[in-house]
Amino acid sequence: MIPLCNAHHRKAHKDREFSERLRFQREKRFGEWFWADRFDLFKAGLIPEPTNEQFERFMQEQERMNKCE
Repeated sequence: MIPLCNAHHRKAHKDREFSERLRFQREKRFGEWFWADRFDLFKAGLIPEPTNEQFERFMQEQERMNKCE
């Protein structure tokens, strides 16, 4: 998920280049699972329980790892 204001949300649906740029930025910062919610991560076996705490821990670790690259 990528939280956007209404104007940028509409632009992301109309402008493919803008949309791809957003996806690239998010993936670079948060890793390939940037789009996932806690249930997606749990189903994929990436977190032991679908809690907000496990989700946040996973995403923070992804962000930390991607900063080091």
